[in-house]
Amino acid sequence: MTPRFTRLMSLVLFFALSACLVFPANTGTGEEEYEPYSGDEFNPVLKDIRRAEIIAFGSFPFVVFFSTVYYDVYRYFSHNMQDAYLPWPFKDASTAVSVSENEQKMLLFTSMGISVGIALFDFVFRTVFRNMKEKKAEEEARENIHPIQIRPLIRAKDESIYPQPPVPDSVPENSIQITSGAGDSAS
Repeated sequence: MTPRFTRLMSLVLFFALSACLVFPANTGTGEEEYEPYSGDEFNPVLKDIRRAEIIAFGSFPFVVFFSTVYYDVYRYFSHNMQDAYLPWPFKDASTAVSVSENEQKMLLFTSMGISVGIALFDFVFRTVFRNMKEKKAEEEARENIHPIQIRPLIRAKDESIYPQPPVPDSVPENSIQITSGAGDSAS
């Protein structure tokens, strides 16, 4: 690219971006209220994918740093602890052997793989945990469809030291009633 073309493109880009500041898209009075997102507006899987993306990009700088330090230590010990291969905090810039381009690429791709692996682990863990929670909720809902109510026919005297269950005011139509004691009972 020629310098003239580069200047022209940067001038066009500058005016295009500054036009967004001068002529905003929203020309309202500023009194419009925006409704925040509701909790069920997005699919939970999409939320987990977004979370995995954030984890992958957020962990990348830390993974690059630690993998570079680890690789420096590895190089130092693999070259019989020569002073030219001292790890990062101890190396002298004038005598240190620099990392080659292939080693830099390897460090970059390794860091990318580790970051994606961390995000993938989190995604799988959250998906499995959510499925377990949903199954547990379904089982509890299935158990609560037909609750069994046990009502004693004869209650103990009020002076009894043993706690007595309360007598329900009304019984749902779909519940199963088991009565204890002898004689007829209306269920």
